[in-house]
Amino acid sequence: MSRAAEKAERERCVFQKFIRTCALPIVPVSVESRPPPEPDILCLHTEEGYIAFELVEICEEGLARKLSAIGKEGFGFVRSGDPSWSVLRKKLRKSYRTGHPVELLCYVGRSLSADSQVRATIQPMIDMYNGQFRRIWLLGDECHLIFDRHEPPRTR
Repeated sequence: MSRAAEKAERERCVFQKFIRTCALPIVPVSVESRPPPEPDILCLHTEEGYIAFELVEICEEGLARKLSAIGKEGFGFVRSGDPSWSVLRKKLRKSYRTGHPVELLCYVGRSLSADSQVRATIQPMIDMYNGQFRRIWLLGDECHLIFDRHEPPRTR
């Protein structure tokens, strides 16, 4: 299997977990991988129609490579920082071609950071966000809707 096919399969698995965890009314069999420059996933929401999702794993690239190697070798040592800010900043700067609403799913898979740490790190950036994504989700131990363009601004 090619690297792109492995990535697409991993993203579909993450997305299926997202649908179950968040209890979203998305038709599971409608989930399909899409090629760039489209967002990663296109799916059918039973109330909102088709929605495109871009996925980003909150994981330091070096850590991801090391964890993959450990899986193959059976041992290894890992040290990492919280990559949330830099990983998300790259995604928020991109634009995607699609005729559908676009949402961002950030997921904590191979990360050493807790959901609360990731949220605390990225929330200031999201509070200033005014781009293509209409919603931004965080999937970690739980499902968190952390940005919704349809909601009124939060007061503190």
